[in-house]
Amino acid sequence: MNLMIRKICLIALAAILVAGCTRSETASGEKKPKVAYVTNAVASFWVIAESGVKKGGEEFNADVEVLMPVGGSVDQKQMIEDVLIKGV
Repeated sequence: MNLMIRKICLIALAAILVAGCTRSETASGEKKPKVAYVTNAVASFWVIAESGVKKGGEEFNADVEVLMPVGGSVDQKQMIEDVLIKGV
């Protein structure tokens, strides 16, 4: 089951990358995608998903940020708006 969760997380990260992201430059001038993964709450499942997102960020050479809203959908919406404003 853990393998299935990891696959789902990597697929989700890939979908986010394809859907749209910005790029930051590394010291060598290479462009790195910037990705935010916003969950709908704080839960142990999302902690597992966070590990997959970070691993995917390493594999795809992307800057990743995982956000878990404490206040539910209201906080989630604000977090999404904040990362969009930052160009993520």
